[in-house]
Amino acid sequence: MSIVAHDIGARVAYRFTLDHEETVARLALLDPTPPLSPYGHFLQWEAREEVNRALLAFLGQGAG
Repeated sequence: MSIVAHDIGARVAYRFTLDHEETVARLALLDPTPPLSPYGHFLQWEAREEVNRALLAFLGQGAG
C-alpha cells in the first residue's frame, strides 16, 4: 500500500506506518503538523480557554 497524506493526516499516516510496517510500501508526508513544542501545553490551554469563552458567550445570549 502507498500512502500520501497532508497536515494532521500526515501524523496519522506516520503512526499507521509505524504500527503496520509490513503493509505500507511507500509513504509521502506533505507539510505535516509539527510535534508539540515546549510550549504546546500552553497552546492547548489557551485554545481550551478560547472555546470556554465562546461557549459561555453563546450560553449567555439566552433563548430569545
